[in-house]
Amino acid sequence: MIYPLIVDICSSIQCGAGFSCNASSPARPCRDIDECSESPPKCKSGEGCLNFIGTYECRDIDECRLTPRNCTGDNEICVNKYGGFNCRCRDRFRRNPETKECERINLCTGVNCPRGYQCVIVDDSNFQCKDINECKLLPLKCRGDQRCVNYPGGYYCTCRDGYRLNRLINRCQDIDECFERRSGCNQICENTAGSFVCKCRSGFKMLENQRTCIDRDECQTAPCQYRCFNTEGSYYCSCPRGYNKTSVHFCSDFDECETGVKCNASRFCFNTYGGHRCIPRLQCPSDYVQMSATRCDRSCGAGDISCYNKKIMRYSLWTFRLRSNEIPQRIFNYRIVAYRYKTAPEIRYYFKRGNTENFFEIITQRKSDGIYASIRNKRKIKGPKIMSLEFYGDVIHSETGDLASRFVNRIYVFVSRNEF
Repeated sequence: MIYPLIVDICSSIQCGAGFSCNASSPARPCRDIDECSESPPKCKSGEGCLNFIGTYECRDIDECRLTPRNCTGDNEICVNKYGGFNCRCRDRFRRNPETKECERINLCTGVNCPRGYQCVIVDDSNFQCKDINECKLLPLKCRGDQRCVNYPGGYYCTCRDGYRLNRLINRCQDIDECFERRSGCNQICENTAGSFVCKCRSGFKMLENQRTCIDRDECQTAPCQYRCFNTEGSYYCSCPRGYNKTSVHFCSDFDECETGVKCNASRFCFNTYGGHRCIPRLQCPSDYVQMSATRCDRSCGAGDISCYNKKIMRYSLWTFRLRSNEIPQRIFNYRIVAYRYKTAPEIRYYFKRGNTENFFEIITQRKSDGIYASIRNKRKIKGPKIMSLEFYGDVIHSETGDLASRFVNRIYVFVSRNEF
């Protein structure tokens, strides 16, 4: 039986320093020794071990880089040293031996500033001697009737604005600017403690300089119903012809027909807003009787066939007045009473002439005692304007549709120049 020959290769090989023999690897028996993993450690405390092929090296550990917050003070910085680190104060700081904290170096320590000045640190490396404002630091330096005035290096007390020193009593007393005519007010001056106030009389206003009063144009606010006249310090309102003033601002129409205006015998007086009109009396045709200055009724004698054949039963004259631009309203109400008919007749209301601008409309309403008609202005009418309307009311036979009778109304509408 043949046994293999076992040869200890390491007995015949000598590896260099930093290497050891590995018999299980005959091709490369010499293997690097990792000195950094050996125990005890090859390097001192505070050093780091770096392994190299065949050797090793001990190097300093930079604790400040590895652990930036080694120094915990607000004004400390970490300084690396071989084998460790130190915490030192930042520039312009030094360590307080009692508290061990880093404190700013007071640049003003040992600095002697002139009287009335104090040392003030400007930045980390500069300081200056700055004036002490005694008036802020010591507000009670002066008496209550005085004010403190600071100046470089000191202060002094003086009377407040609007006061002067009374040397007899050594006190500050109010200056009466109004009495001494120093205010500059051109109307009313009121003295106040330490000052004065300019005021204006009624009807004037103050300029921005708070001294000069000028006339206030009250008419700019349109206080008058009709016309405003500004005066120095005041104003007055006037009314147009045909109106009386009822107050400072307002006008009211007065009735000329009640104040002595006379029309001739063929006319009657009608009061309008701001004036009056002499209206011709209604002239009645034959077979009609004059009931009044504004009404003619048919009057037939017994057996007067030609009279009875006249369909117009009545002529009437009406007068109305409106203010300029007055809101729409009913100006006229009318009713025809039809009797002596077996069956109720039809009643038709319409404008025969005059409503060319379509200012007016007829509104009818059926009631138990007849059909009522109202005339209404549909929109505002700007005056002055006179309009004459002819308004008919026809009674129609219900059986035949023939005209039974007619009522003729002449309507005058007087629109005034003014809106009041």
